[in-house]
This record gives sequence, structure tokens and C-alpha cells, in this order.
Amino acid sequence: MARQLSFWALVALIVGTQIGAGILGLPHVVAPLGPFWGSVVLFLGAVLMASTAVMLVEALYLTNPRYHYFDLAEHYLGRLGFLLVLFVVFSSYFALIAYVVGLGDVLHAIATHYGFPDLGAAGWAVLSWALLSLVVFAGLRVSGAAEGSLTLFIVLIILTIVLWALPHISFPSVQRLDFRAFTVAFNVGVFAYFAHVIVPEIIQSSRKLEKTVGAIITAFGLSFVLYTGFALAVAGVLYGNVPEIGTLGLVNVVDPGLAILALVLPLLTIVTSYIGVGIALVDMLNEIIRNRAVSWFLAVVPPLVVALSGSAGFISSLSIGAIGIILAGGILPAVLFIMARNERRRHVLPVPTWYAWLSAAIFSLILVYSLFAAL
Repeated sequence: MARQLSFWALVALIVGTQIGAGILGLPHVVAPLGPFWGSVVLFLGAVLMASTAVMLVEALYLTNPRYHYFDLAEHYLGRLGFLLVLFVVFSSYFALIAYVVGLGDVLHAIATHYGFPDLGAAGWAVLSWALLSLVVFAGLRVSGAAEGSLTLFIVLIILTIVLWALPHISFPSVQRLDFRAFTVAFNVGVFAYFAHVIVPEIIQSSRKLEKTVGAIITAFGLSFVLYTGFALAVAGVLYGNVPEIGTLGLVNVVDPGLAILALVLPLLTIVTSYIGVGIALVDMLNEIIRNRAVSWFLAVVPPLVVALSGSAGFISSLSIGAIGIILAGGILPAVLFIMARNERRRHVLPVPTWYAWLSAAIFSLILVYSLFAAL
């Protein structure tokens, strides 16, 4: 049994899981939408993802609060529950592709800005990939205390950038809704909000239904405020010229002290995200293959090959990876929620069943459109 955590410790755990490299792409995808539609898409993503996380809570409470997410999927879907693993594996691969590309771009920007010997984006990508992949192979996880401190440091950097940007934000007065841009922004937002795999840990660390649900809603609300403020701040300063990793565009328009933060933020978030996702992917593959060395090779080598091929960029990889998250964090929780209610013939939360169907339908429409766009 996990140790019991306070309400705010639970909130911090969820927010810490959410805040990673996904936030870096938000300014780029929000810029074409402007402040109104940009806020709408991030709010919609937060509401829908928070809703399905809450649905997952009820499904676990009705079935077995000690289950992991994968146990729950297997309970109701049998062997089809294995699809959940495939969805997360799919998303993890594209996340790693984005991280390799992003590391190359960030380290190249650091080298050129400060006059260090430069290996080029591809060279830095290979070097950083090699070092971090060794860390993944060793399975060196960040301790809980260190991870919490790092999350707080990252949040402080984000707030510093937002406060600096406030007087400099400027958007065109007329904004039109572009559905394709809206979908891309929604996908990247969904990627940034995803924290459903730790919902069982939240339940076991809370031990109270109301406390669990309250922590989830509060955490998603805080992430929405942080994501929206950061995305609009960076996009408003760089409007019309926002790079895929938003803060890299700030380096030449801010004072030297803030330029360091604009470079440190993506470096920290991508490095920690690569290690966390990489280790999780190796663990998942090892459950299937039962050979850790082979699992490690299959986890880290394909993303490098794709990244170096130039066929996938930072944003496109996050957007495609979000397809797996739409399935694992959007559609599947709603399905399990409905199946749990049907099996147990009762409910523990005042969430209408029709709302679960509606959210699953919205995620399904976004998924279909994203697949067609990707093809």
C-alpha cells in the first residue's frame, strides 16, 4: 500500500507528471489561433482529460481500487486490454522521437548563442541520445524529492518567462478559427495534460474518493492556467515567428539572464522527459519480450533513426504521439467507466453516463481527423 499523501502533495504529483517537454510546443501551436481560440483549445483539452481521469477513478473504485490501469483494462476487455499497452507504447515512441529532435535543436542553439564548438543539430542529437540512453539502460530514476524540487524549479522558470513577457505581448486584433490548427493544438495539449497512468497511485495515496477527485480537478486547473499563460506569453512576444520549441525564439529578444532560462527550460524538461519515458517504455517492452537488453535496444534506437531521417519534427511527433494518448487517456477511460457501471449497476460519482459517451465521441472525432491529417 502506498503511503498516504496530503491533498497538495497529490496535486503536486499530478502536476509534476504533466509538466514536461509537451509544454514547449504549446506556443507554436497556439500562435495561429490567437489568445481567444488558443485559450479555448487548452481549456477544452483540460476539461476533457480531467473528466476521463475522474471516470478512471470511478471505474477503479467500482472494480478494485488496488488495480493498476492495465489491470482494469484487462478486467473488462480481456486480451483486448493489451491494446492499452500498445497505445502507450505508440505514444512513447513518438515522444522519444520529439525529444531527440528537440535536444539537437536546443543544444545547437546553446552552442551557437554562446560561441561553443558546434556539432550541428544532428550531431548534438546523437551525442545527447547516446548519453541519455545509457541512463535509461541503467534505469537511473530521479528520486521523489529531487523530482519535486525539479518540478518546482521548472514552474518558477515558466512563471519568470510569463511575467517578463506580459508587457510585450501583442496579437493581431482579428483571429479566425482554423480547424486544422485547432486540432493540432488540441493534440499537443492532450499530450501535455496526460497523467492517467498515475491515477491508481493517486487513489492508493489518497484513500478517500472526494480527496482523489478534488486533487485531480485542482491539478488539471493549475496546469491549464500555467500552460495557457506560458503559451500565450511566448506566442504573443514572437507572434508570426514562433519556433517549434517556443522559448528558443526568445533567446535573441531578451536580456542575457532571461536568455539562459529560455535555454535551460527546454533542456531540463526534455532531458527529464526522455529518461522517464525511456525507462517506462523499456519496462513495458520487457514485459512482452522478457529480455531487458533487447527491450532497451528496441526502445531507444528506432526513435534516433526516425529523428535523424528528418521525416518527423518536434511538433509533428508530439501531435502523432497524441493519437495514442487520445486512445489511452480519452476514449478508453470513458469505455471502462461505462462498462464498470454496467457490470456493478451502480455509481459513486455524479458524472452522467451520457457525458462519458459524449467525451468518447469528441475524442473519436478528433482521432479520425488526426489520422486523416497524418496520412
